[in-house]
Amino acid sequence: MKIALVCGHFMPEIGYQEVYLAKAYARAGHELKVFTSVEVSPNGVEILNKKYVAGETTDNKYGFSVLRLPTLFSVGSKVISLGLKKQVKKFNPDRIIILGVAKFFPLPILSESFYRDKKIAIFGDAEEYKDTSTVSKKIKTTFSGWLKKFIYKKAIVACTKIVLNIPEAETFINNILSQSLQNDFNKKKQKLTL
Repeated sequence: MKIALVCGHFMPEIGYQEVYLAKAYARAGHELKVFTSVEVSPNGVEILNKKYVAGETTDNKYGFSVLRLPTLFSVGSKVISLGLKKQVKKFNPDRIIILGVAKFFPLPILSESFYRDKKIAIFGDAEEYKDTSTVSKKIKTTFSGWLKKFIYKKAIVACTKIVLNIPEAETFINNILSQSLQNDFNKKKQKLTL
């Protein structure tokens, strides 16, 4: 099966759920391509102290490819790159796995018509990630919350399955949805924690 793994950050030197998923799909024999940005996640900046280069590389051990797209916009963990939709279409995957929905990166492919019935989103957000310790952080968190609400709603409509990888994600998502979207979410959700 051809699988596109879409995530705003991909840092094999550190490892995280997207790195372990990529390795697992490759070990299972799937043709996997990671679509990501050149950015380093804010959590990894001090550890890596570098920026990635745009272009395609192949993982030497597992054989999957990583396509890093140039950045149009990046602030904190939010990143928008150029050409995501075009490159995913060119790969023509059987499944699209989307991680880090709230990072904005997957926004270009979150339309209902783009690869209908092939998209699966993994939600891992929780209230505890909100930082309201100062007035400026409270304003930033409130603004970010509005944007997250918009993106999560798009993902729920556009994806055929929603995987919740932490228990708190369900509560977080239910708190931002209308009743009709909660019904859609409840039909599509599946709990599969880390």
